Amino acid sequence: MRKEAIAPILVLLMLVAMGGYTMMNNDAVSDDSPSEENENNQISNEWDVYYVDSGDDLPACGSTTLGRLYYVASTAGFETCTSAGWAFIDLTGPAGPGGINGNNGADGVNGTNGQEGADGTAGMDGVDGMNGTDGTDGTDGINGTDGQDVDPTLVAQLQADNAALLNAVASLESDLVNATSCQLVPWGNCVNADLSFMNLSGVDLTGIDLRRANLQNTTFDNATLTGADLTSIVAVNATFRDTGLNETLLKYAEFNRYDYANCGGYCGSANLSGAYLRYADLTDAYIAEADLTDASLYGADLTGADLQHADLSGTIIWYADLTDANLRYADLSNADLTNADLTDANLNYADLKFADFTSATVTGATFAVSYWHQTEWTNGVKYDSNQA
Repeated sequence: MRKEAIAPILVLLMLVAMGGYTMMNNDAVSDDSPSEENENNQISNEWDVYYVDSGDDLPACGSTTLGRLYYVASTAGFETCTSAGWAFIDLTGPAGPGGINGNNGADGVNGTNGQEGADGTAGMDGVDGMNGTDGTDGTDGINGTDGQDVDPTLVAQLQADNAALLNAVASLESDLVNATSCQLVPWGNCVNADLSFMNLSGVDLTGIDLRRANLQNTTFDNATLTGADLTSIVAVNATFRDTGLNETLLKYAEFNRYDYANCGGYCGSANLSGAYLRYADLTDAYIAEADLTDASLYGADLTGADLQHADLSGTIIWYADLTDANLRYADLSNADLTNADLTDANLNYADLKFADFTSATVTGATFAVSYWHQTEWTNGVKYDSNQA
């Protein structure tokens, strides 16, 4: 098989690099704290390939369908959603070479002309002899038959070669998918992967590289992502309940998105209830309206994070860095912010009942119209009115 024949196909396949092949690891997930446990769950076998009867049934190509692959029954072909819209994928193999023309038949040999008859002998006594008759012309030779255009044996061979080429292309397509797909294993490489709508509950993904991955509507409940790199992920409507995210990079992560054009407002907040985010880096993360109830943010870096309207009730936020964080309208009831750094943070309209600010740094922080009830201030005394 010639490499030049399949090169265009490989280019096409790389443009639609899909996450079709996954290697799943169902090991149990655990945290390094004796009081924190995760339960095992199974990975669903669902994947991002869809079926429609015709092109009219294709959904709108946008941010929520980007990268999806659809089989269109009416055309027996595939369509994928790209940044430029729906694109048709042509997997037709190259045409086989033309048959060799047969040789022309040799021309027939022309017949030779007959010899002229000999002159008659002279008549006796002055009588002229009769002239001999001319010889008869020879018949023309038969023309040769035309050569056959294609040798049947050669046709059969060409058909066999073409079938072998198609099989080789199919094999290369499979290999290409495997080579370009992310590996869902500890320390796997899944940069820019589309894992939306997948169920990865209980999976051990320690140290995995998921930078800029699409995790919309993905389930990570009870999974382990300790030490993973989730920088700039989009995790709208994703769930991370009781998930291990200790020391995980979550800078610029979007756990919700404000997109009025496509969502009419907020697109859907993530659920991080009970998640372990100790020493996690959430610098400039967008966590508006997210559910962080009973989560652990011990020592986490939330510098510049947007937590407005987030539910942080019962959350442990010891020694966390919340410098310049936006906590407007956040629910911090029963939250423990002991020794947290709230320098220049915005806690206006926040619910602070039963919250604990013992030894917290509140320099430049604002608490306008915040709700206080048995709120333990930085001096260790509980108040029912704003002491900021």
